[in-house]
Amino acid sequence: MNGKFSDEDQSKIDDVEARTKAIMLRLGAPAGTQNIDRILRLPGTTNLPNAKKRKSGRVPCPAVLLEFNGGTHALEDFPKAEEKPRAEDPKAKHVKGIPNNVARALYIADRGAGVSVGGYAGRSELFFGFLIDALRSGADDEALIEACLNPKFAGMAIYEHIQDQKGDDAENYVGRQIEHAANKIEDDQGNLIKITIRVRPGFRHEIWRAVARALRQANCPVFVRGGALVEPLWRWEKSEGDNRGALVAKFVRYDLWRLSDMVARHAVIFQRRDKKEKKWLPMDPPKDAIQTLLHRGDWDNPTVRGIVNAPTMRPDGSLLFVPGYDPATELWYKPAGDLELPPIPERPTKADAKAALKLLTDLLAGFPFEEDIDKSVALAAILTVVLRGAFEIAPLFFFLAPEAGTGKTFLIFLIATIATGRRAVPLPGTDDPKEMEKRLQAAAIEGKPILFLNNLVDDLESGLLSQMVTDGTIDVRPYGKNDVLIPCDCRGMTAFANGNNIRVVGDLVRRTLTSHLNANMEEPETRTFDFDPIDKVKANRGAYLAAVFTIVRAYMAAGCPKQDAEAFAGFDPWSRMVRLPLMWLGLKDPVSSTKEARLLDPQRGDLRERIGAYVKHMGVRQPFTAAALTKKAMETTSGARGIVPAYPELFEALSRDGRSVTVKGVTRKLTADLKRICSLDGKQYRVVLATRDRKTANTYRVELVKAPQTVVPPEEAAM
Repeated sequence: MNGKFSDEDQSKIDDVEARTKAIMLRLGAPAGTQNIDRILRLPGTTNLPNAKKRKSGRVPCPAVLLEFNGGTHALEDFPKAEEKPRAEDPKAKHVKGIPNNVARALYIADRGAGVSVGGYAGRSELFFGFLIDALRSGADDEALIEACLNPKFAGMAIYEHIQDQKGDDAENYVGRQIEHAANKIEDDQGNLIKITIRVRPGFRHEIWRAVARALRQANCPVFVRGGALVEPLWRWEKSEGDNRGALVAKFVRYDLWRLSDMVARHAVIFQRRDKKEKKWLPMDPPKDAIQTLLHRGDWDNPTVRGIVNAPTMRPDGSLLFVPGYDPATELWYKPAGDLELPPIPERPTKADAKAALKLLTDLLAGFPFEEDIDKSVALAAILTVVLRGAFEIAPLFFFLAPEAGTGKTFLIFLIATIATGRRAVPLPGTDDPKEMEKRLQAAAIEGKPILFLNNLVDDLESGLLSQMVTDGTIDVRPYGKNDVLIPCDCRGMTAFANGNNIRVVGDLVRRTLTSHLNANMEEPETRTFDFDPIDKVKANRGAYLAAVFTIVRAYMAAGCPKQDAEAFAGFDPWSRMVRLPLMWLGLKDPVSSTKEARLLDPQRGDLRERIGAYVKHMGVRQPFTAAALTKKAMETTSGARGIVPAYPELFEALSRDGRSVTVKGVTRKLTADLKRICSLDGKQYRVVLATRDRKTANTYRVELVKAPQTVVPPEEAAM
C-alpha cells in the first residue's frame, strides 16, 4: 500500500499492527510480518516485490489462500499490547503437540463470561470448538490438558473459562470435555436417514422389531457383548495409583435413556395420532418398546469382540483401516485422531523388514533389559497389540524388575501409545481373589484394547485371567442378573502385568511371556534418557505402525520360512504373525522366556519337591496307597532337637501346616499330581494311578517318562 493516511486511519493501522505483532511474538513468527499490507493482501491479488527483492530474484506472484478453518474473529478478540515469549521459556515458539492453526485459539483474549468471543457465542463454545479441532488434527489428550492448564495463557479466553469452573477440578473438567468432544466427532458422522414409526396401542411387538431394523439400517453403533447391547465410546478415566487421567475407548452398556437417545437422533422419527387435531405429531421414543428391545436377548445386531484404535491386520494379511465395524474380525476400529500411514509395500524384502525392526528397536534404547530375550519379549508385545485383528488369542506379557522406577510401567505406556495413541489406564490389583474376579469381569465387558495390571505386589495367579488369555472368552454376569453367567468375548484385548520380584503362578505360567528389566543401581528412577520414546511415537505414530505391518508382510512374502521353534500350544496363529517373523529377523524366541517362569513357579516347585520325595522314599514303579504314604511321612525319630520327622523331605512336601499330614490331604495332592511331568536330575517323572479299588483304596506309583520321539512327515522322510 502506497500513499498517506489520515491521522485517524494511521491510528487504526497502528492498533491493528500492534495486535498483529502480539500474535506474531507469541507464535514465534519472523519479525516484520505484522505490517498492515500483509493483512490486506487478498487472495487473487498480485504480490509485487520491491526493488531489493526483485534484485534477489523474486518475481510477482498471486496471493493464494492456503487454509481457512471457517472461524471469524473480531479485532477486540486479540490483545493489543505487544508480548514477548515468557522469560522462563525463551525458546518456545509453538504449543507442544498442537498444530499452530489450532493453537491460535488459546491466544484469544478473554472478554468475560457470556460474551461472544472468537466467532463463538461464548468462552465455553470457543473451548469446545478448540478441542474438536485439536482432536481432529491428531493432538492427544495429554498435550491438550497441559496447554489448557498452562498459566502462560492467563488472561486468554479458554484459560480463564477453565479456571472459572468453580467447585470442579480443572484437569478433570478438561478431561471430561475432551471425552465429550471425541464422542461428538464420531456422532456427527452418523447416518441422518431416519424412518418414521407411527405408534399405535397394542402394537409393541411390531414397534420394537421395527426399531431394531432401523438401528441396523442406519448403521448405528449398537452391538452385542456379554449378554447386553453396548456402544463403543471414549471415556475419560483416572488410574488409582498416580491419579493421572487418559482418554480410553471402551464399551458402555445401553440403558433405557442411552438407547432412546441413539434411536431418536439417528434412526427413527416416532409419531402419535392426535385425535383432537386429527393429525400425526412427533413424540419421544416409547419406553416400553425400548425396554423390550433391551431385554429380548435374541438380537440380530452384530457381535463385537473388541476395539482397536489404529489400523490392524486381518488373518489373511489384509489391513483394516476403515473406521467402524469390521465383520471379518468383529472389531470396532475407533481411530485416536487423524492418522496417516506411509506407503507399505505389498511384498517387502527382508532388508525392508530389518529396517522396520530397527525403527522399533531404537525406541527401546533406554530400557535396561537384562538379556536379549527380554527385549525380544518387548518387541513381541509391540507387534501383538498392533496386529490384534490377525489372531484370536495372544499370551499375557509380564514385565519384572527388582526395584521400582526401573521403567516397567513406562514401557507398557509406550507399547500402548503405539497401538492406541494414548497410554493405558491401569486396572488396580488386589489380593482378594473374589474382588479380582469382579474387576476382570467388568474389564471384559468394557473390552478396552489393553488390560493392564500395574505394580502387583503378590504373585500373579488367576483362573479367570488364564481363561481369558487361553480361550479368549470368560463367563460374566449380565448387569442386574446375578444368577446368570454369559460368555463374553475378550479376543480383542491384550493383557499386560508388571511388578517387582513377583512370580507368575499355576496355569498362567505357560501362557505368559516374561521380560526382565534391571538398571543395576539402588535408585533406578534417577536415570536420565537421551530422548522420550513416547514423544517420538506421537510425532510419527503412523511410521511405527507401518513398521509392524512391514515386518509381517515381509515374512509372508518370503514364504513364511520355518524357524527352529518349539510348539506353543494354542497360540499358533499368534506365533505365525509375531513370534516367527521376529525369529526370522534374528531375535531370540520370546516364548523361551516361559522356561525360567516354570522354574520360578511355586506350584511347579512344590510338585518337584513332592515327586522327588516320592522317588526317594517310595521308589520308582513301586505301588503305594495314600495311607501308606501318610504313615511314612508321619514317622518320627529322636534327634538333638527331640522328636523330629524321620523323613523330613517327605513330611515337608506333604504337610499343610508343618505339624501333621493327613490321609485326606495326601489323597488330594496325589489326585492333583496325576500325570503331571517334572524333571529331576535330567530325568522326567510322573505319578500315575496303579490300581483303582473302590472297596479298599487306590494305589499309585511313580514312573519314568520316556522322551517323545520326533515324527518325520512322509514327504520329508522320502527326501
